[in-house]
Amino acid sequence: MREFSAGLFVAQLILVPLLCFIGGGIAAGAVIQATGLSITGYATSAVIGGMFGYRAQRADGRMADSFGQWIWISPLFIDVWFMVGDIRRGHSIACFLRNCNGPSLTGVELYVCTLPAVACCFYALGITLALRNQSRSADRSKNS
Repeated sequence: MREFSAGLFVAQLILVPLLCFIGGGIAAGAVIQATGLSITGYATSAVIGGMFGYRAQRADGRMADSFGQWIWISPLFIDVWFMVGDIRRGHSIACFLRNCNGPSLTGVELYVCTLPAVACCFYALGITLALRNQSRSADRSKNS
């Protein structure tokens, strides 16, 4: 059994939202250019986050032991915090869910809060999937 790594936890907490934000933005831009569809932010953030989590756990098995499966909590909390703040000020929650020209930050919430939170949720799912695949392959090797 591996142990918790505080440095790895902090690195995941900072780098996962940042790298998924950058990677998701680049991928979304490429998909928008290729297809003309503007509703690709959620899909690209989910795919980038899930792939990143899966690959990170497969490359270094300590990600789950360093709370990688729970990395989604702080970005989601921040996202909900800003949503509640906008609702209290009478602003539309729609700018968190789609790019709009609302009364608050004109869609910036989508790119700065919501999409990194989505990516972090799928990062945790990617780690869970990698753990499941690792345990299945370990069971197969025991039975052989």
